[in-house]
Amino acid sequence: MPKAFICKKCGFDLDLAPRHDCEPLITTPSKQAKELGLKSLTKISDLTGQSLQTLTNWFHHKPELFEVVLLGCKAKLALAT
Repeated sequence: MPKAFICKKCGFDLDLAPRHDCEPLITTPSKQAKELGLKSLTKISDLTGQSLQTLTNWFHHKPELFEVVLLGCKAKLALAT
């Protein structure tokens, strides 16, 4: 799986330290979803019942929650196939 979070400033793998203060390389929730192999943010919205605005807010203000939601959607889709 490609690295989803690499620090722009220092190149540090943010998967090793999620509370790292630098900005992640991925700048939109849609890009992060696609990096994990998900079709679109709209698909995530359909699967979770959360609005696109809520998902975007989580991306900006609760990044750990957003990542868990994406990983849960990915797992759910994998089980469905």
